[in-house]
Amino acid sequence: MHEHAAAGGGLGDLFLGVFLESIEIIAIVFVLMALVELFELKFSRFIRRYITQNLAGQYTFCSFLGVTPGCSGSFAADSLYMAGIIGYGGIVSTLTATFGDEAFVMIAAALDPSNAIKVSDVVILMAALVVSGIAAGALADFFKRATGMRVNEKCAIEHHGEFEARGFDFRHFVVEHLWGHILKRHLPKIYLWLLGTMLVIGVLQHSFDLNQIVTNNQTILLFLGVIVGILPVSGPNLIFISLFAQGQIGFAVLIANSLVQDGHGLLPLLGYSLEDSLKIKLFKVVFGLAVGAILLALGF
Repeated sequence: MHEHAAAGGGLGDLFLGVFLESIEIIAIVFVLMALVELFELKFSRFIRRYITQNLAGQYTFCSFLGVTPGCSGSFAADSLYMAGIIGYGGIVSTLTATFGDEAFVMIAAALDPSNAIKVSDVVILMAALVVSGIAAGALADFFKRATGMRVNEKCAIEHHGEFEARGFDFRHFVVEHLWGHILKRHLPKIYLWLLGTMLVIGVLQHSFDLNQIVTNNQTILLFLGVIVGILPVSGPNLIFISLFAQGQIGFAVLIANSLVQDGHGLLPLLGYSLEDSLKIKLFKVVFGLAVGAILLALGF
């Protein structure tokens, strides 16, 4: 997703930018939710056998969805989660492996020979994120089973016997699934949370400059990277890409921020289930901080 306001722009420009970006995101989310609903209705047995019930495959598939540059992979995983196709571990895998639009910035920086960051660094980071996503998904599901934690109880795609017996009925799909389920039940709440969150974060970004509190202390930067990663947007995390490209922070700080942040990927889930979103984010914070601290202690 593009940045919605220049640092020196006014609040009017910021609000307009946020509104336009929120429309873009909700349109992508709607299309992906519709596609997921359609595929689930048509190929439910295959999907549940090879994705829902195959946890190792689910973690791997979801991690690769997440590490795909940009936010579309995360939005697709959000739709799969809301449809009940992937579980808590699956969505944790995706949102752990993703680092949103920062991936494009990092790739561009690596192609500039004047930067300390190299293409090999990008490859190593993306590989580390995939492995971390798989591990995080497995740990998240283990924790869920051990504690009896309940997640994703709000929604599942409703299957109709007559739909499966008659084959695809376009009118039924539009009326019952697109309108009755997605547009009427989910999208308004998701959009309000999306718009509200983006406005709050946009105003905060407009008011504070993270560059003013950057320090040379790697431990402080590690905690700062985790804290900034909690914000459900891409923009603020760009500073850590820049610092790494300039050789001012180590790999431990960069990966801690990358593991905790999820670009815009969490925004659709905030409107779907705030409780689930908090459980996902809390796990990612603990996981990212632990991985970052271990790597920092090892000198990375």
